Formats: sequence, C-alpha cells, structure tokens
Amino acid sequence: MKFDVLPAEKVSLKNEGIGLVYDPAQVLGTFTISTMDEDVGEGALAKSGFYDRINPGDVVIPQSAKKDAASAPTAAETSAKQAAPALLSQLRKIL
Repeated sequence: MKFDVLPAEKVSLKNEGIGLVYDPAQVLGTFTISTMDEDVGEGALAKSGFYDRINPGDVVIPQSAKKDAASAPTAAETSAKQAAPALLSQLRKIL
C-alpha cells in the first residue's frame, strides 16, 4: 500500500461531500508499506525532489483512493456494458 506525504497545512477538507483537497505538486514524498502488524506498519519513505522536506506532523494520504476515483467507470459506461433487461428487449421487438 502506498501513501502520499504532504505538509499538514496544505491539506483541507472538501467543501461538499467527503474527501480531502490538495495540490499534487505539494507532495513531499511517498511511503510504501512493506510489513504490517496489528499496531504498526514498516516501510520505505521516498522523498520527491532533491531536498528532504518531510517533517514530523506531516499528513499521509492513501494513493489508492485517488486512483480508484479516477479509474471508476461513469454511469454511462456502466449502463452501456449492462445488458438490457428482458422486458425492455421484448418491448423493442414489439415496436
């Protein structure tokens, strides 16, 4: 599992709905978990850029959440993939 690391002051809540808002250019690095236990996770912290600007108190946000939202199919794509219900197909044959 991968996380983006951001300064706490650069992350805010969405005005409407549930979620966080931040500028992807503000990402300080990534944290990749290699081993997890009930209480703690162990992993590698990789910085973005030349300088290490990661500090205690920075925020970590799962990367999978933003990727899942970007790759989620739209309602039109979902309905196009689904077969027409039996009643609808029968009506189309009649008309």
